[in-house]
Amino acid sequence: MNTPVFATAYFPPVIYLQELIKHGSVFIEAHEHFQKQTYRNRCEILNANGVQTLSVPLFQTHQKVKTGLVQISFAQNWKLNHWRSIESAYNRSAYFEFYKDELKDLFFEKEKYLLVFNTKILLWVLKQLKVKNNINFTEDYLKSIEDGSDCKYLSSAEKATAWNCKKYPQVFSYKTDFIPGLSCIDLLFNCGPDSIYYLQDRIG
Repeated sequence: MNTPVFATAYFPPVIYLQELIKHGSVFIEAHEHFQKQTYRNRCEILNANGVQTLSVPLFQTHQKVKTGLVQISFAQNWKLNHWRSIESAYNRSAYFEFYKDELKDLFFEKEKYLLVFNTKILLWVLKQLKVKNNINFTEDYLKSIEDGSDCKYLSSAEKATAWNCKKYPQVFSYKTDFIPGLSCIDLLFNCGPDSIYYLQDRIG
């Protein structure tokens, strides 16, 4: 199987997008047992105090549940909290005003399943980058994936933060060193349409 397989991700990290846009078609794994403590339901942004983790609350993750069946919990108004955090972190960025209205409308749609919600966000980000990519879901769990096609590790926080990446402008660069491994919205809000050129640049 040559088509790369990615895990789902909530506002995926920059490295996730850099790999994904290399391929015209990808699979999102829908049948793996959901893995906690990953970017599958969390992302990291940069605010005035440093890195902030935003986590989507879920049902049923104490059991072995397939990713495609994991449901979002709305017991608390987490969407409002997340949006306020995003707005506070990026309202001074160069392109937040340009993207915020459309993203806010999408963000506050009430999706039952995490996989659907994450995929809608991913498709929106790709649209802003003007990237055409065929996103498919696996029809069964892929126990064996060809070398170079297993990209599920890109939803791991450890892998994303260890990435040796080139710097791009960040809102609080005047007070802190460059922070790698952040959500793709950190790149998008700071670099806007030029984000695609950053992602296409080969990074060691």
